[in-house]
Amino acid sequence: MYTNAERLHPPQLDYATFIGPVAIKDSGISPGGRGLFTTKAVSAGDLLFCEKAFAHAFVDESASERRGIKTTILIDPISDRVSLGTELELTNMIVQKLHRNPSLASSIIDLHHGSYEPASVVSVDGTPIIDTFLIRRMIALNSFGCPLSSRESHLFLGSAPDKSATTHPCLG
Repeated sequence: MYTNAERLHPPQLDYATFIGPVAIKDSGISPGGRGLFTTKAVSAGDLLFCEKAFAHAFVDESASERRGIKTTILIDPISDRVSLGTELELTNMIVQKLHRNPSLASSIIDLHHGSYEPASVVSVDGTPIIDTFLIRRMIALNSFGCPLSSRESHLFLGSAPDKSATTHPCLG
């Protein structure tokens, strides 16, 4: 996978889903809390699961600046949050993907969304309703940012970080 990731910028890996000896169960820690548990003994290094990201965003901010593209900012007065860059791009990608293919909604609606109560109406006049507030909440609770490759980060553990190296945030 790493070799394939090096060829494309940003990397777009398209691998199948793999589910090993794991199950999603009630964690018993908090109301509604779920967790991933192994169903048999495993060893260090065993692949437990692999899932292709529903959406992956990449914004090369330095390239945008060179081309004179302005940064888009979303201000949410309800949550008192400001979003920009990859987080905003990821929101747009997921909303557009669900709008083009509403049957995919069930694959992300079950994601943890905290105490947010989603809209109860799913369509109006045959047009799907996409609850963007729900999408934003799920992104906040279920996504992560990372550099284009964390391999170099691991290789240089113990040595002083290169301050000139550019980290490209991405969400998946």
